Amino acid sequence: MNSNKLSSLFKKIVNEIEDLLARTYQFPIQTSIINHVFHESDSKHHPDLSFDSNNAQILLYPNKSDEEDIFIGFFCPQKLLKELIYQNPLAHLSTNNLNSLLVLIEEISHFHLIINRISKGRLTSKLELEWQGEVDKVLISSIIMRRQSGDSHLLPLIRKIFDQASFHNPDTHYREASKFAARFWYHLYSHRDGIWDPENSAVLHSILSKLYRQAWPEKFKEILTHSYLKDILPR
Repeated sequence: MNSNKLSSLFKKIVNEIEDLLARTYQFPIQTSIINHVFHESDSKHHPDLSFDSNNAQILLYPNKSDEEDIFIGFFCPQKLLKELIYQNPLAHLSTNNLNSLLVLIEEISHFHLIINRISKGRLTSKLELEWQGEVDKVLISSIIMRRQSGDSHLLPLIRKIFDQASFHNPDTHYREASKFAARFWYHLYSHRDGIWDPENSAVLHSILSKLYRQAWPEKFKEILTHSYLKDILPR
């Protein structure tokens, strides 16, 4: 498979995830993450930028020559790129390629939340970024599963992502975010009326888009009290 075909297939996977996020949360895609791919060779132009070449990540730092300008890039290791291409999750999602898909979903989620917050002149936190990424892993993977099999496999995905995951990231924010995202999905699932089809569920989209626009303190309060459930519980 030539590099052009590899690139076009990777773009298709990325664009599908971006489109699903934009439709769920009702935000315009201001720029695709594809336009911000950072290659190892680019590091010579950014000597102050440190990154782990083994892991996918969003790179973010202010431009020293212009305080209002912020550099944002997406580094995707070749190993992850090849896994996504040769086991295309849009064609067949399984335990063999689920992790690769989840890594990509998380980084795309981070990217667009940062862009959307910056465009509104708002800040986001590490905990909020990680929470959103964990929530979006379940959302997007369940949509893809339902497209392929007719069943979202929502509960098995929740269990696999949160209960069977191993933590390689020592960042406590990541562990906390995973805990609160699990709390959110498990409680939402226990009152699951109307969310069997996560791609088209008006109830689910209403809850998610409302939380997406809230500042973290307000959002965190809803997560702890489950007050978002009032939108789906019988009146």
